[in-house]
Order: sequence, then structure tokens, then C-alpha cells
Amino acid sequence: MKKQIQFFGRYAFLVLIFVTILPPKNIAQKEKYENIIPNPGFEEYSTFPIGWFYTGRHFSRVQKYWFSATNTSPDVYGPKVVVPKQWQDKGFGNPKAAQGQSYVGITTYGCESEKPHCKEYIEVQLKEPLVPGQNYKITMDVTQLQNSMPVNNLGVVLSEERILHRNEECILIKPAVNFTKVIDSRHHWIKLQSKFVASDASQYLVIGNFFSDQQTKVLPAKYPFGYFYLDHVVLKKVPPILPVPIDKNDLQFVTLRPDKLITLHNIYFEFDKADLHPRSDKELQQLVAIMENDPMMEIEIIGHTDDMGTDNYNLILSQKRALAVKKYLVENNINESRLITTGKGNTEPMATNDTEAGRQKNRRIEFRILKMNKNAPTKISGTTTSGSGL
Repeated sequence: MKKQIQFFGRYAFLVLIFVTILPPKNIAQKEKYENIIPNPGFEEYSTFPIGWFYTGRHFSRVQKYWFSATNTSPDVYGPKVVVPKQWQDKGFGNPKAAQGQSYVGITTYGCESEKPHCKEYIEVQLKEPLVPGQNYKITMDVTQLQNSMPVNNLGVVLSEERILHRNEECILIKPAVNFTKVIDSRHHWIKLQSKFVASDASQYLVIGNFFSDQQTKVLPAKYPFGYFYLDHVVLKKVPPILPVPIDKNDLQFVTLRPDKLITLHNIYFEFDKADLHPRSDKELQQLVAIMENDPMMEIEIIGHTDDMGTDNYNLILSQKRALAVKKYLVENNINESRLITTGKGNTEPMATNDTEAGRQKNRRIEFRILKMNKNAPTKISGTTTSGSGL
């Protein structure tokens, strides 16, 4: 009996080692291949729609993380979405979702017909930038409005900067992925998929038709336009996995010292909202680490906006965004008494507001070190040094 107990004890120990060591490795491996598109099935809403969409801003305010790349109005279908009767009669919103309960719809052909918004585009910021030279695979579930025209040229554009056209014009950009075969899926969902190699560190993905009607192939149908329903968009890395380059603005390169103002270059919010984008998590965790390394540190979190909108609106939005960062830190066990927030609105731009690239730089979060331990580390990783850093 004694020998049996000893054997069982060794066996139990081996099982414990297996359970505690192997799963983290498997989890880490799984994370390498995670879908880098947030809200891929359009199930998350910032607010539920109370009616139909008439501008791109309506779509952008309702769908979490997704937005319209132009002033046209992609459509959302799901719980509490009410489709006007005139469009219900044409079959809009009839299919069940491929997965979950929600999906979106875009027009991709028909600029010479009576269809409003003849080309629509949906855009999303990725959870992480693409790695140049890395292989990726994109998949999406697609079906069509019954009686709409089967068309080709459903494509995907990838961009380092956000694409935003403040009109209803077509976006004519060479797509990274384009489905050149006419897609006839009027009776069922099909899965489109393609592989590509990233040519740059793109951060944004746009889906739509990036060719003119004259360059697009169609099949005849009752309605003189093409309309796709989209669901479950997935973008994953394909092995071999390349190392991720470190951003030159990464916080690990910043020297910490009292009264220093530091820009958080990789904090992102939903369009026109104070909701943090998943892309922000890495840099916010670095800020958490900075404050954990120095329990005496106190900071001021400062929010800024571009000049789109009224001064008062931007001031309130900047305050809400600073508060969102504070909330994240508090939820990660940083004492609220160590944090104060300020909103500057559009009063302190760091770049021109005449271009989208400049406006993006102006929409930022900064933090100022109000107090720190003079013996605390002045770096958050790598070879840390002690001292005030002055």
C-alpha cells in the first residue's frame, strides 16, 4: 500500500507539472494566430439603432469599432434594427446571420441606377498593425440581397492611415485582395477566403468595391444594383510567424522624470467616442507597469482632440477620453488618488488639422509625471537605471 501511495504521489506531481506548464505555451501559440479584427461578427453595438441609416455617421455611431469610410450608409441587421417597409418589401434584412444574430450590408454596384449610395464601404482599425513580409489569410461570410445583381470586385484595401472620404464618391484604390469572379450567393451564405503577404504596417482594413461600374462584371437580375451581406470577417497570420518590429515610440524607450510630458502614441478610441479600442491595450499595460514600478508616482492624464466639431463638444470629448484612460488604470489596480484628468479639446494641436494624418496626431492622450520616487526605475523594461533622470 505504501508503494502504491508513493507511486500515485509521483504521478500526481507529474500531472500537475503537465497542467501548469503546457497550457500557457498552448495559449501563447493560440494568441499568435488570433483574429486581429475586432467585432468580426458585428455583434457588438455602441448603441442600438432606432431606425434606418441615412449617412455614414449613423453606421459609425452604432457599430462598435467599425465605421463607414465615406458619407454613404452601410446597413446593420440584427436585434432591434427596424428596416423601413419600402426596403423590407424588397427583401432587405431577410437572411438570418451566418453566425450569431447580426450582420451588415453594403451596395457595391449600381451608380447608374436609382439606388441611393451606389458604393458603400466598411472600415475597421486592426488590433495590431500588419507585419511587413508576414503571410495573412482573410475570410468572410457573404450572401446577397435576393433579386440583386451578382457582381465581382468585392475587395479588401489595407492602409497605414485611416481612409475617410467626406462625400459619397467611390474609393478607387488598388485592393490587397480582390475577388474577381462574379459572386452569385443569392440563396445561401458562402465563405470567401484569400491569402496575401503584407507589404507594409497597415492598421486599417476596408471592404467594398474599389473599381468603377464599367470595370465590374455583373449578371442580370430584377434589381439594377449589387448588394452584399457580410458576416464574420477574420484576418489571421499564417506560419511562419515573423517577429513584430518594436515601434520607435514604444514606452520602453522613454526616460521617466518628474514633470515630463509623455505622449501615448498608441492609444485609440472609437470614432467620435470615448470608448477605448482594443489596439490600446498594449500601451495601457505599459503605463500600468510604470505606475506599479513606482508606487509613489502620480500623473495627470490629458486628452486632446482635432478641430472637427464645436469647441465645447471637443472639450467634453477630450475630458471623457482622459477619464476612460483613468478608468482603465483603476480597473488594473492603480489607486485613483494617484490620477488626475484634464481635457484640452482642440486648443493644443501638435500638427495641422487640414489633413487626416494631422488630425490623427492631434487626437491623442498624454500624461505628465507630477510626482515620482527619485530612486525608482526610469525605464519600464530592458536595462533599467535608477535616479531622477534629470
